[in-house]
Amino acid sequence: MEQAGLAFDAVEAGAQVGGLWNFDNPGSAVYESAHFISSSARSGWADLPMPDHYPTYPRWWEIRDYIHAWSGHHQLSRHYEFNTRVEHAAPIETDAGECWDVVLAGGEQRRYRGVIACPGFQRVAHQPSYPGEFSGVERHSQTYKRASEIAGKRVMVVGAGNSAVDIACDAAVAADQAIISTRRGYWFMPKMIGGVPFDCWAVNTASSQERVAEFLRTHTGDPAIVGFGEPDHMAMAHHPILNDQALHHLAHGDLVHRPEIDHLDGSTVHFVDGSIEEVDGIIYATGFKGRVPFIDDEHCQISAVDEENDLFLWMFHRRHPHLAVL
Repeated sequence: MEQAGLAFDAVEAGAQVGGLWNFDNPGSAVYESAHFISSSARSGWADLPMPDHYPTYPRWWEIRDYIHAWSGHHQLSRHYEFNTRVEHAAPIETDAGECWDVVLAGGEQRRYRGVIACPGFQRVAHQPSYPGEFSGVERHSQTYKRASEIAGKRVMVVGAGNSAVDIACDAAVAADQAIISTRRGYWFMPKMIGGVPFDCWAVNTASSQERVAEFLRTHTGDPAIVGFGEPDHMAMAHHPILNDQALHHLAHGDLVHRPEIDHLDGSTVHFVDGSIEEVDGIIYATGFKGRVPFIDDEHCQISAVDEENDLFLWMFHRRHPHLAVL
């Protein structure tokens, strides 16, 4: 925007650039065992690639440091008002056309010609509810930080995204009992194939869904064999789970798979297949709601169904031309 000669304000709820990768940011979902799921070779900005000494899959603090370095390279921090949270933003019609009224924490109000919303770690956690009452600790994965929190406990992780599987692997090592509950079966992608990162291999080798599925059946095997269920979708039709370590723990019995929860009763979890487990805590790694937290849903409806989604290409608003969402 500076290069285009446009006047702009940039506000950031945290104390520095980096958003969720700043471990101590309130609401950051980063945990100690987190690593990037794309390789350093295919990540980063073209004008400042990730350092050669970085591992193939960088640790969370290396991603944080890299973002800080890139920001410093372009002197971006000088543009920002840090520790400044947006509480609300709404469109308003003026003589000049549509503008946006923005309310900051503390009550300050500003008017802008347009808004680019990048909510990042301000995302709203999605936590499902089930019939019955649970007597243990229920929490969202957004609050999870380290394996010591679950050491010696009976823990169940709900969900099968990359964070869910990471936390389940933490539990397989640190907890007394580790369970992962999912509604469906998933494919597990290995991070390395013959010494090549999966994303590099997939770009150079995988010409079709069928070839990827054939390779995975040979390399990682059928996840149903270790009790995870048969995937009901093509291998790359869902956001990939880059974690074959979970299959290792499932095969060794340190992690147990269960289907979707049916209902809760004290410390007992009942599943839809009739099985039960006794657990001390449930971690819901069930993602985040598809919305901008400071814009009312009536102005910005975000949906995985294209016909219901206000965002063209998941970025440009169809009805409010001066709103973009990253």
